[in-house]
Amino acid sequence: MYTSDNESSRLISARHARNYALVTCIIALFSLVYERFSFGVWSGFMVFAFAVPLILGVLPWAVNTTLARPISPDPSARQLWNAGIAVLTVGCLYRGILDIYGTTSDLGTVYWIVGPVLLLLSVLTTRNTTIRSLQEQFTIRK
Repeated sequence: MYTSDNESSRLISARHARNYALVTCIIALFSLVYERFSFGVWSGFMVFAFAVPLILGVLPWAVNTTLARPISPDPSARQLWNAGIAVLTVGCLYRGILDIYGTTSDLGTVYWIVGPVLLLLSVLTTRNTTIRSLQEQFTIRK
């Protein structure tokens, strides 16, 4: 990998970290406004919904910008990761809304199953493409 590839991967990672920081702020603001108008009723899921994009979005991409050789996952792995974060964030907001209204629903369990599955698929996709590219890089061609 050339230095320019490292720099472009670093810039892409910084852009993703910035975008997730913006999403984190929007979710935190939404949660704050929703809690403000809920007449003193609150939910831990609603209060901490911002933590999902912060921990799974901002932190990994910010760490990736500091690596000597940044990891550059393929677009399908990035889309699976983004979808997993979105599903978990919506799941937190959904559960928070139900808690505030004082109702329950079994449909919320779908979020806690689908989100981690998407994240796991993303990690496996990234791992397989990384292993394949390393094998291609170190294969002796005749």
